[in-house]
Amino acid sequence: EKMADYAEITLNKSDDKEIEQSDFAFSMTNEHKKLATFVINGQVYGLEQSYVVEALEASKTISVPGTNAVIRGAVEFNDHYYAVVDALALFEKDEPSLNASHLLLLQLSDDEMIAIQVEKLVSVLEINLNDIQPVEISSAITGIICLSDGSDRTILEMDPQIILQKLVENQVDEDLEAALPLLESMETI
Repeated sequence: EKMADYAEITLNKSDDKEIEQSDFAFSMTNEHKKLATFVINGQVYGLEQSYVVEALEASKTISVPGTNAVIRGAVEFNDHYYAVVDALALFEKDEPSLNASHLLLLQLSDDEMIAIQVEKLVSVLEINLNDIQPVEISSAITGIICLSDGSDRTILEMDPQIILQKLVENQVDEDLEAALPLLESMETI
């Protein structure tokens, strides 16, 4: 299962202009949501801000024995260790995240937190719900937002719950349960 079928979505990755709140026609009469936006492999993604706990530097990633293309290591935050996940590798093993310089720590459920690798942090944007076009493909991408400036720039909206579901399907959590206590025990030495 892919995060997105890029053949179905036309993107212009060469346009480096920053996406800002002013790029959107914002209406106080419409329902809206706040999206934390970030870049992975040149594409801007967004997810509901309520899932984001913290932004961290990728240099804080700790190598963990037994990691794979999906789990890139762990990161310590508030005396706990969390898996660092390559979100693209989770869905599309042929295209891993490149140049990850930041981590977004996400609260996926009451007892599940992970960090995803991102290339660049953009900003938190308020988006009108009617500006988010649903995407009817089986993936973690649930919507696409096209900028109102006439450019080809887009934001792909991710659903963190689908990321969590995919982690469980791939039994990644079992690998974590084995590896993370090793880190915590090393801290006490």
